[in-house]
Amino acid sequence: MTLENSWILSTANPIGYDFKIELVGDKAQLNANPSHHGAVTKITSQGAKFADLLGITPTGSSRIGGFVLEAIAQFVDAVLDKAPLLADAKDGLAVTRVLAAIEQSAAQGTPVTL
Repeated sequence: MTLENSWILSTANPIGYDFKIELVGDKAQLNANPSHHGAVTKITSQGAKFADLLGITPTGSSRIGGFVLEAIAQFVDAVLDKAPLLADAKDGLAVTRVLAAIEQSAAQGTPVTL
């Protein structure tokens, strides 16, 4: 598996965020790219299946849902209504530590213990 992480996008990128993941195995493959039409593709010996992560899914009386829309709505709810966050600064720090350990491991060629 190859893991790539980038915190900065080029100014030519048509959107302000870019998220995608590809998992490739010898019997199947899963591609998810919710930042561009929300497509998830699952490829197996039975063929390809497609789903819509950003689909127009009702999540309440006044808004639609989906991966990005729900994340934004959860943040707005937390700010306006003091609703609990799905991820807080501690979660962000934990992710950053993992990413830094990955970079350190790649540079040193040895495992890094967290």
